Amino acid sequence: MPQRHDKVGSVYLLHFDRPLDGGQRPRHYIGWALDVDERVAKHLAGDGSRLVRAVVAAGIGVTVARVWTDTTPVFERALKSHNFGPMDGGLCPLCAGVALEALPSLADLEARRRERKRLAQRERTRRMQLASGVV
Repeated sequence: MPQRHDKVGSVYLLHFDRPLDGGQRPRHYIGWALDVDERVAKHLAGDGSRLVRAVVAAGIGVTVARVWTDTTPVFERALKSHNFGPMDGGLCPLCAGVALEALPSLADLEARRRERKRLAQRERTRRMQLASGVV
């Protein structure tokens, strides 16, 4: 029997109309399901993640902003662990105010993240060299 991480389903991005506390709380939820429609219905009925349950209970609107089909839970975890944000162009077409097709690809987002990481490492090295008098 296949493990959950081997199953092929869809990853979905839920967009909240406003943050839960009106401030810095998340405005999105990423999940994986074999049947997105069924899973989202469960979320909206209060039978989902604690975050979405709290958002729904607060009367905040929830929209399915994006769906990636033919994916595994490993892909879901990768999206969550990369923590793509506004600097990356984001993953949410509603927040970006653009058509889904205008968003950068995941490969582009990953390349930008790697470049930022490389530049940050280079800057740390430069500072260490300056501090030690090497440069």
